[in-house]
Amino acid sequence: MITPGSYLVVTENECGFKLEASGEAVFLFPRDGDSAIDSIAFGLQAAGYSIGRSADENRSWTLNQPTPGAANLLQSLGEPAQLCLNEWLVHPDLLFDTDFVELFNRDAQPVALGGLRITDDPFNYPTRFETPALSFIGGKSFAMFKAVGDSDASNSNARELPMKFAYEHGYINISGSNGVRIDQISYQCHRRDISQGRSEDGGRTLSYFTKPTPGTSNSAPPQEDIGGNRALVDSLRISEIMFHPVGHSGLEFIELTNVGATTLNLKGVRLTSGVDFEFEEDFDLAAGACAVIAADAIAFAAEYGEEIPVAAEFKGKLSNKGDNLQLKLPKPYESLIVSVDYKDKWHPDADGLGKSLVLKDARVSRQACAKADAWKASAEDRGSPGKLE
Repeated sequence: MITPGSYLVVTENECGFKLEASGEAVFLFPRDGDSAIDSIAFGLQAAGYSIGRSADENRSWTLNQPTPGAANLLQSLGEPAQLCLNEWLVHPDLLFDTDFVELFNRDAQPVALGGLRITDDPFNYPTRFETPALSFIGGKSFAMFKAVGDSDASNSNARELPMKFAYEHGYINISGSNGVRIDQISYQCHRRDISQGRSEDGGRTLSYFTKPTPGTSNSAPPQEDIGGNRALVDSLRISEIMFHPVGHSGLEFIELTNVGATTLNLKGVRLTSGVDFEFEEDFDLAAGACAVIAADAIAFAAEYGEEIPVAAEFKGKLSNKGDNLQLKLPKPYESLIVSVDYKDKWHPDADGLGKSLVLKDARVSRQACAKADAWKASAEDRGSPGKLE
């Protein structure tokens, strides 16, 4: 019960889900009933801020300073004209799985991004992408968007652009909801994994970066190369994902496969983005063998039997709507081995109906692993952990 004029704060632990900073929607239902009595959809969120209703007569939503359990406190906003294109990569290969473009906010105050237009063709398609309402970027902060293409872009992820940038030459343009240009760049013939951007964040001079820094300052410590880890890059793949099992989330798992001809030592190999995991000790994965990383080893053994060994447990939860799984090299390297940005719409049978997502051919290139057409729903109910189909 909530008394008049008071508040009820519901945490992630109490409601059983977390909110995505890349955007989603929240619905409020009565105890008995299927019709929502209130809802809110939002886009990109700025770190350290909340969104909430204002005190005006329309009770409109806007950016707030967090005040859980107390009256909302509105946050002042800066001007969209202070936004600029800060860094862009149009020819990904080894370090990155997709094109990206980074925005920088020169203003010390947060800026509303709702309705901001991003396009690679300002002349013919100026409204290729519009940032969802209630999207924000922090003061003196960065916002990175991944250009994944129209078929892979998710309506629930405000960071995914329904376009890919041509690497030979092209334009990137941002404009306001009124169509007025805020910033635009043209580029020519980018080499693989080389980004271009402003030498100083928000400055005038452009430079090429052999070690890109998406989402952070262009003067930040850069991405490293792959060192002596070529075998991991060439041979280790994410081969199966059980992201929405029947029953409960403890039955989630991720399968890794060594598609090479020699044994791989996985010590230090990490899963980031989506869930967190690192092989902290030596772990040898023989040629052709699979390793299962589960959400809950005990629940997994009860479901699949102890004859399928679990290499370790990951922290976190795989999103039922889709997530970006990044398999990375051991520290200090930050290069990707492979990245899979799976979606629930890829194969409906894998979305809570008993199947998992499996690679059609685990030997495909690391670039191909990121594409929807490289995956299928498992032939077996409950998936096929520990073996290739």
